[in-house]
Amino acid sequence: MTDVFVYQMGKCASTAIVEALQAAGLEAAHTHELGQAVLERRVRRLTASPVGPYVLEHGVGQLVRDIRLTSEILRRRAEGDRIRVITLARHPLDWYWSSLLQTFEARKHDVLAADTIAAFEDAWGRGAIDELSALHRIIVEAFVREIASGMQLAADALARTAGGPLRERVLQARELIGRDRRQTAGFGFKLFTPATWFGDRIEPLTGIDVLSRPLSAEGFCRITTEWCDLLLLAYERLAALEPVIGEFVGRPVRLPVVNSSQAKRYAGEVAVMRRLVQLPDTLADLLWNSPYCRHFGYGPPAAGG
Repeated sequence: MTDVFVYQMGKCASTAIVEALQAAGLEAAHTHELGQAVLERRVRRLTASPVGPYVLEHGVGQLVRDIRLTSEILRRRAEGDRIRVITLARHPLDWYWSSLLQTFEARKHDVLAADTIAAFEDAWGRGAIDELSALHRIIVEAFVREIASGMQLAADALARTAGGPLRERVLQARELIGRDRRQTAGFGFKLFTPATWFGDRIEPLTGIDVLSRPLSAEGFCRITTEWCDLLLLAYERLAALEPVIGEFVGRPVRLPVVNSSQAKRYAGEVAVMRRLVQLPDTLADLLWNSPYCRHFGYGPPAAGG
């Protein structure tokens, strides 16, 4: 039986939390998608055409795990058994660029024509795409163009939507993008994942609107319902929140430093992209004025940051 469900949007130190809980002798489950509606969307994504091998390789196993965890939660709720959930918030731009590390690794070959890759590999051998700084620069520059184009596509579509909740506007805007450009536009819409995640994932599963509950000065919020205990943590304060996590789970925990984006391969490339890509005004206005950013006090980075 699962002692703690670490359920968050990804790129928020969930690996460190799970390892700390496991080291403390607890059974911890780590996931980003739970609940019937969320998993139905996952199935549609995995059965869409075309789906790349990277998505299939990672997605099928995760889907099986998340179906099992959702079934456990539903069973325990029906039996009157309480569950504990830990979730996290993070600055949306930090989250966005951290998430692109994985995207870059999965798609770095896709931005070049096949004959270009073949020519370099014929001349320099297999693996040349990772070793030649000149070619790597071409790939980074291609990603910058694609990300900037995606942001502008999303901004233009969002400007054509009516007012209303951010999630609804994003869904409307996606439908305004032609199928041939939706993958590129995804680079823009992805910016709003943190701002819509709690309403899309936590509230349907638990019934808890985390944005209606104040965050403490220390950077956490604990919410209790008749069947669920939820601990919300601010990623930026995580190092100081070990005692809060320990109190929540009933035993001391120590957070290791694992799965850090800064230590990952391609962190330097993504840092360059972050400096080069400018956020369109439409996206910036919607993001910084979202209930999520207002609630957690997230805003534009300081100049030069």
